Amino acid sequence: MENSGSSFRYSDLGLLTIRLILAVLFIYAGGIKLFGSYFNHEDREVKAFTAKLEKVNVPQPKAAALACALTEFLGGGLLLFGALTRLTAIPLAINMFVAVYLAPRMMGADDFVKVADSVMFPLTVGFILLGLILTGPGWLSVDGCFARGRCRAATDKPATPAKAKT
Repeated sequence: MENSGSSFRYSDLGLLTIRLILAVLFIYAGGIKLFGSYFNHEDREVKAFTAKLEKVNVPQPKAAALACALTEFLGGGLLLFGALTRLTAIPLAINMFVAVYLAPRMMGADDFVKVADSVMFPLTVGFILLGLILTGPGWLSVDGCFARGRCRAATDKPATPAKAKT
């Protein structure tokens, strides 16, 4: 099944897996920031995230919290389907690298182990997104569908003349 050209490759399955995992993570994280958690509603919504950003002196913390939450939630949705993948992965990666910068300050971590723990996840996800920016979503995506030209409606396809029987 591994071949060149415009057909399915195992690397496309790998990219699909990466996109799906990232989509679930971002939809979940953004959803908690936007709507709160079922288990602890008051602690995990934009208001609580805004307070954390205020503590570390982020300018316009409410706007930053809302932008972060919407980027994660909507970006996760786009990654799920592989729509505008490279364009979507850019703000998500920026979001993760900002989290790497802010996480130790938000946690008030003073020792190396706590700082390393707080930055390891967003740093890893940020570099995975960077890889997705460089490779694209693969053929098993909305972007791949448009690249192949198979997402056009049946009426958009040129009509082929019927062959006459002789």
